[in-house]
Amino acid sequence: MNAETVAEMTFTLALSLLRRVNLVDRALRLGEDLSKVGIMGNTLRGKVVGIVGMGAIAHRAAELFRDTFQCELHVYSPTSSTDKWTENDPSSLRALPHTRHASLDTLLPIVDILTLHCPLTPSTHLLIGEKELATMKTSGLLINTARGGVVDEVALEVALREKVIAGAAVDVWEVEPPPPAKYGGLISQPTCISLPHMGALTNENQTQCCILAVDQLADHLDGKVVGNRVV
Repeated sequence: MNAETVAEMTFTLALSLLRRVNLVDRALRLGEDLSKVGIMGNTLRGKVVGIVGMGAIAHRAAELFRDTFQCELHVYSPTSSTDKWTENDPSSLRALPHTRHASLDTLLPIVDILTLHCPLTPSTHLLIGEKELATMKTSGLLINTARGGVVDEVALEVALREKVIAGAAVDVWEVEPPPPAKYGGLISQPTCISLPHMGALTNENQTQCCILAVDQLADHLDGKVVGNRVV
């Protein structure tokens, strides 16, 4: 249900970081002198995109990057079948040209954008930390619309402050809503776009979620099989 809207937000954040929308907006509001050279950003077309995870959100984001801007896709998802996103994928997900990586060590140095779409598990907790950030390009961008705790937020603040990477967008936090006392340093970094876990929050999507919930309740009361059951 949320795949389209979260993927759309991922795409929005990638373009905003590349075109420096957050930086220029802030500078304009402060009345700073903005030269054409000083506000120049980068294009998305043809960029190398690294994706962690291969679920529905990751797939939809990959489609947007690949189909719309001809980005090159590199994927790390050790728990996913080797058939994922191929012609042999038993799911309904469309096959997409991509390169699978067995380790982040080979993926991180080559990507222009790293976007996270994995669940928070013991194996993904602090998956992206100081070592991983230092492995990325200095021009690299990190987007986390997955779960708080997948990224070491302290390490990310340091990486942005010391220009280890060029920028980041964070929509999920280990503590939510993100308290200023804990995250003020990261949120105040000018190269960080900070959002309060709003990737799925559109009027249209939330309306559909409500309709689905009511339909499922009606099916249960009518003695029918309820779709998408988890227990």
